[in-house]
Amino acid sequence: MSDYHLQLCNNACVDERRNGRSSVSAASAGDSSTEASSAVAIDDDKRQKNRSAARKCREKRLERQREMRQQVTDVAKQNARLELNVRRLRSHVEQLQSLLADHRLGPCRLYSSSASTVTSLHTSTTAVDFDEQILNDVD
Repeated sequence: MSDYHLQLCNNACVDERRNGRSSVSAASAGDSSTEASSAVAIDDDKRQKNRSAARKCREKRLERQREMRQQVTDVAKQNARLELNVRRLRSHVEQLQSLLADHRLGPCRLYSSSASTVTSLHTSTTAVDFDEQILNDVD
């Protein structure tokens, strides 16, 4: 048989196996049992490769899921640390605002010699300025 005819017979065997027919009819058409068994072996090889590829794909998917879970955990920890830092900074801002309010109420002992400096300190610095300055320092 020529290579072309052999390939046609092999394809017929494969098609019949896929359609649920036996390869006996192909053997009666002139195929030898070794040709039919080689077609089965090729099919088995394809199935084995497909199984391996599917297993590898599942393993990769599971690994990606593990990595994503780890990233979620890491980001959650970082978020908790940042939230704690924000609370500390807000507390510090409140303390500074309290000090500033106390300073505004009483006479300024630090700059008693220059009244214009005291006035400029009292009017130019507000609690909002401190908030912005602290938050900018964090960034």
